Amino acid sequence: MYKLCASLLALLLLLACRSQPPATELKAYDLADSTPQETPAKVYGSFNATTLYALLAAEIAGQRQLPSLALETYLEQARATLDPGIAERALQIAEYLRDSPSAQEAALIWAKAAPQERAAQRSAAIHLALAGRHIEASEYMERALDNNSERFDFLELGHLGDDPQGRADLLQSLDILLKKYPENTQVILSKAQLLSQSGETEQALQLLSEQHSKKNSHTAVLLHSHLLQTLSRRSEALDLLSQALKQSPSDLRLRFARAKLLLEENRLPEAHDDLIHLLAQSPEDDSLRYMLAQIYLEQQAWQEAIAYLEELIERENYLDAAHFSLGRAFAAQGDSERALTEYAQVADSDYYLSAQFQSTDILLAQGRAEEAQQRLAGLRENLSEYRPQLYQMEIELLTKHGQYPGAQIIAKQALEEFPGTPELLYARAMLAEKQNDLAQLERDLWSIIERDPSSSMALNALGYTLVDRTDRLDEGKSLIKQALALSPNDPAILDSLGWAHYRLGELNEAEPLLRKALAEFPDAEVAAHLGEVLWQLGKRREARKIWREALGKDQTHSILQNTILRLTGKAKP
Repeated sequence: MYKLCASLLALLLLLACRSQPPATELKAYDLADSTPQETPAKVYGSFNATTLYALLAAEIAGQRQLPSLALETYLEQARATLDPGIAERALQIAEYLRDSPSAQEAALIWAKAAPQERAAQRSAAIHLALAGRHIEASEYMERALDNNSERFDFLELGHLGDDPQGRADLLQSLDILLKKYPENTQVILSKAQLLSQSGETEQALQLLSEQHSKKNSHTAVLLHSHLLQTLSRRSEALDLLSQALKQSPSDLRLRFARAKLLLEENRLPEAHDDLIHLLAQSPEDDSLRYMLAQIYLEQQAWQEAIAYLEELIERENYLDAAHFSLGRAFAAQGDSERALTEYAQVADSDYYLSAQFQSTDILLAQGRAEEAQQRLAGLRENLSEYRPQLYQMEIELLTKHGQYPGAQIIAKQALEEFPGTPELLYARAMLAEKQNDLAQLERDLWSIIERDPSSSMALNALGYTLVDRTDRLDEGKSLIKQALALSPNDPAILDSLGWAHYRLGELNEAEPLLRKALAEFPDAEVAAHLGEVLWQLGKRREARKIWREALGKDQTHSILQNTILRLTGKAKP
């Protein structure tokens, strides 16, 4: 099948959903101790006029883009005054400049001037470790520990980024500390995090497994679950979170982590139950309302979704996302005018283009083609940075509604203005497929592939077309396999490869691929393909069941309808 995520609508929806993630206080991987950490108030010394003048000059130097001069002055004053505030400021500038020797000196002055401030001890530990002074670093790490906390980020390791040597140095210092504190959760979790960042995820998991067996640490469970997910061991991660929740059902961090993972696994009823529980505990958290609304939308429980979305609008939160989702709900129920009203209220946000796409789709379905095209032409003038996407939108929508001549005109205009744009070439290729102009389709898809040999979308579309519409089966299968190598486990490509095997008479090879594709992506076309393979294998009862389920979700899909009629002689299985 054609890779569905290539369509502009799917892309816009993806961008919209990702651009406004639930901004909740209960982050799925907020592994730190939920107890608020007290930050000691900064105490500044009394400075003489010379010091004050020097500090003022340093700040002016910084404002004038002379950070090296500012650092030199701050470091000089930190040495002279031993003031923790000045030393911390010197450290910030040195880190910005990546001046390691100055950063180390400033961190040590700060740590000595503020022996009770963990941030100061932590900074000294990190900079000593990065300098290879591991024993001294471990001593400062010890001072940064909080024995009443399970914070794994007591060293704030995230800033290391892609510095493998820095991580190796910190690991050596942590190992020294671990010999003295073998049961300390903070040290163990910090080491696990560093191991994971270094690509030694299995070793990190082993360390966390041992920690979990010794102590019921929720922080360790959360980090353990996160690492399992990075290895695609998602079922194990779910089991781990569920076991922890049995022991601590009131832990909101654990429950949120499980709810998020259940959502990602499309286990919506279970995710729903966790989110309802969380919302009862955190009634002001609108991100939970938003996620519940999305679950109801996926389940086509329109009234429940609408209730949550309207509540979000009343609370003036997630406004664009809520209006957009309400438009989807009303459109799905056939209330086009209310859908248009909601889409019109989506402001200039990441949902804006998606709302315009859906509005134009409705107008075209209502036969208001001139109005729809005038709207898109106006958008192209007012949103010049989105002109290619808006051209693509118009080509795809006109193609969808069978207005092929109009789509051809827009495609020609678009590619004259933006020649060689892959998305526009792909849209024209899909238009050509609808018109049975396979030569044009092949030219456009090859043009994409020649520019970008790693385009699994174009490789899959071309391969599928050759397999489905020509006798060039081996060539098509080869292209599909290239696409799958680039995008392993993509359900659209798995469907294409399964269909290629079927067309080559390799039914036993086709069946598992199509089963996997349907499990990952329950689409009507995939269901049609799997049902046909099962029918030819003599598994006709199962084929009928799959077709019935697909028809229940999409009664108008032409490929599904034609497959059922061709094989059974009836409109319904």
